[in-house]
Amino acid sequence: MQCYEHLKLKTNVKQINGSADVAPVFRAILDAESELDRDKEHFWILCLNTKNHILRVELITLGLLDQTVVHPREVFRPAIGCSAKSVILAHNHPSGDPTPSDKDETLTARLIDCGKMLDIPIIDHVVIGEGDEYWSMREHFNNDYCHRPALDKCGW
Repeated sequence: MQCYEHLKLKTNVKQINGSADVAPVFRAILDAESELDRDKEHFWILCLNTKNHILRVELITLGLLDQTVVHPREVFRPAIGCSAKSVILAHNHPSGDPTPSDKDETLTARLIDCGKMLDIPIIDHVVIGEGDEYWSMREHFNNDYCHRPALDKCGW
């Protein structure tokens, strides 16, 4: 796992108030990556304290062109280690289209359930696309735009 705590200063984002604050953090991380790694899917966790200040940003896994392997144990390890109050998940789509897949939504629902067991809520899962494009699963779900069975069951 790689720790990107130093990059939060380059984004000027210190407190997260919504998905619009999250996307620039991960865009800065992607822009700092080598060209070879930019074409791979990354999965990160952003750990927050009680005031939604960033405690830690960590790369959980670096995958392939269109997928990555994510396990709840690895996702929540950094959050437990820094005593995070809540977390935000993020991953990129190298294709540039931030629309989440069915697998993305199923994984999100599973991780939300795990977060509930650990009392570390997942505030959002943001998919980073090309340029400034991103998709907030939380915002789309709450706006009745995203009614997929996997997320309906998680009680977001």
